[in-house]
Amino acid sequence: MWKIGVIGTGYWSEKHIKAWQFISDAEIKGFCDQNKGLLFEKAAQFHSMYLLNIVIPVWRRC
Repeated sequence: MWKIGVIGTGYWSEKHIKAWQFISDAEIKGFCDQNKGLLFEKAAQFHSMYLLNIVIPVWRRC
């Protein structure tokens, strides 16, 4: 069984999630994003209990 953690909940996450859903032995287990709103939205959509909200200082985002 593949246990998947999705990093980022933006536009491309939808494409990755749909691709993983075609694999019978894959399960999306959690999400990680800086945007709490999108993070909780995806978690509710996929009934995920594992969430990680990352805060990166502005000077380190390069």
